[in-house]
Formats: sequence, C-alpha cells, structure tokens
Amino acid sequence: MKRQVDKTTTAPLEQGLFERTGGKDNRELVLIIANYMLAPHDSGLKLLATRTLTLLYAVAKEWNRRIPSLIGYLGQEKASQLVKSLVTSLQEVTESEDLQVAIFEFIASTLETQVVLLPFYPCPSNH
Repeated sequence: MKRQVDKTTTAPLEQGLFERTGGKDNRELVLIIANYMLAPHDSGLKLLATRTLTLLYAVAKEWNRRIPSLIGYLGQEKASQLVKSLVTSLQEVTESEDLQVAIFEFIASTLETQVVLLPFYPCPSNH
C-alpha cells in the first residue's frame, strides 16, 4: 500500500480511523471492525473486516510514532477471542481460500507491529 503523504506525516484520515467512534454506544471503529471479524456465518463480512484491519495496521506501521494497540482497543478477553476465532477459521476446510489468505496476512501484519498478541496464538507442543 502506498501512502500519499510522507512517512513523517500522519494523514488526518489515518488518524481519524483510529480515533473515530460510532454506533449508539460510541465504540471505537477498530473495535467495531474487529467484531465483524467474529461474524459466525458470514465469511464475506469476515473477509472484508480482516482486510480492513490489516490495511489499517499496515498504514499505522509506517507512522513515526507509537502504533495504536489492538489489545488497547479490544481488551485482553476480546483479543484472545479474536485470535482463537482466526485460528479456528484457518483450520476449517469450509472457509474460503480468500479468507484464509486474509487471515494469514492479518496475523503476519499484526505480529510485526503488535508483539503483545504473540502469547494469544497457540504454539505447537513438542510431544
């Protein structure tokens, strides 16, 4: 993704996406999008939400300041639930290939910028 501004400048739109709230309860946009990633029976919605958050964090990675924390938006319990849902979707043979690729891209992108998410991902055990 190519940004229209230099890496030392945060575009107002980029900043607004992380600061904007919506809905009746004024939840952060990032939290709303993350909740769509948990949509149980709508893989199209999950795909769009996953790609959107991946792009948001890819752009934020280029900022010359602290990247907004996904756990800060979601909380530990919701972050754990999101990771478990993503891992489950990767294991489901019924999920579309596009969704699985989007999930891998999200995981790669967030682990690069959100190291605190690492403990939420399962590790293979050595038996």
